[in-house]
Formats: sequence, C-alpha cells, structure tokens
Amino acid sequence: MNSSRLLAMTLGALLLTACSFRAPQYDAARGLVRALLDREPPQLAADPESAWVYRLNGFEAVFYAFEDEQGLGFVSEEGARLRFDGFDLGRGSRLPNAVRGFTVRKEPDGRRIHDVDGFARYEMVCGAPLATEAGWETRCDYASPADGLPRRIVHRLQTNEAGLARRIELTLVPGAEPLVLERLQDLMDEASFRSLSARVVPEG
Repeated sequence: MNSSRLLAMTLGALLLTACSFRAPQYDAARGLVRALLDREPPQLAADPESAWVYRLNGFEAVFYAFEDEQGLGFVSEEGARLRFDGFDLGRGSRLPNAVRGFTVRKEPDGRRIHDVDGFARYEMVCGAPLATEAGWETRCDYASPADGLPRRIVHRLQTNEAGLARRIELTLVPGAEPLVLERLQDLMDEASFRSLSARVVPEG
C-alpha cells in the first residue's frame, strides 16, 4: 500500500472517529457548535464519543470535534476553537491559557511559520509527513536567533490499534511543551486497562 493511499485512509478514519455522532444527534451537535460560535449559551449536548482532551502548559479543557464546510474542527463549551489542517492543528483562537491563539502557515518550499499570540513568530524548515508505527510525524529544524544552533522539532499524529486518530501533538514554541489534543475515549480505555492490570495478581 503506497503512502498516499495510507494517508487518505488515515485522514478518512480521523474524520469518522472524531465526528462519530449517531444520526439523531448529528444535528444537535452542529447546533451546539453554531451556538458556541455565535457566543450564545449552548442548549444541546454533543456526543461523548466526539470529546477530546486539550492540554497545554498545565491547562486542560474538553473540546468537541465537528465537521463543516471548512473541514474538521474542535470547539469547547467556552468557545475556544481549533482547526485541523490534515496533519496538524493549523489554527486556534480563544484558548484557555497564555497562548490565546495561533496560526500555522506552511509554504511549498518546506518553510513553516508559527504565529503565536503573546509570544512571537517562529520559522522552521520541515520535511514531508512520515508514516511511523505510532501514526505520522512531521520533522522540522529550527535555528534559534539567539545562537543559530539547529533544533529538531517533531509534530505527531498518533493512531490507536484500530488505525483511528487518537492524539495530536503540535509544538507551537520551539523548546516548549507541545499542545496535545487526545481523544477522550482512548484515554478512558487506557485507564480501564491500567486499573485491570493493577488488580491482576501473578500466580506463584
């Protein structure tokens, strides 16, 4: 199977699992998204299977995945928004921490520019996304203006055992912890497995 076909299958799976609304709830979930974007009090609940956990600099929040004419996005009950661009989170706004928002711009020559609100603009040079055992990686080199030394930065899209997207890691600021967006259902499955394993007593 060539990489382009595998990529198409992975991204298709991401859309299906991230927005896995049951048919009667799909319009309700879209209604919630519209209410949030209009800054109105939400009256409807999204399908729990669409929930993702956002983490950055010690802050955590729950986002709900949705699909519209612009593609795949995530929105929190407080109105924070994220956009997925195919491999990464390409845009964020009204985020619940010091990084209030960001934009990731990718140029055809491999240059990648991160505009991060409250920080600065960071430019790096990246290769094409690579398939790995865990999913996909985009490897970038960043030269610090302070010392000119190159630093390797890796952005990740991880998949679960079923091949569905489960975790997105985006390093917005070189040298800082990555923004992590992880599917809640996979976190719950892992916690249940660890709890079960802890109760298993080896025979002896």
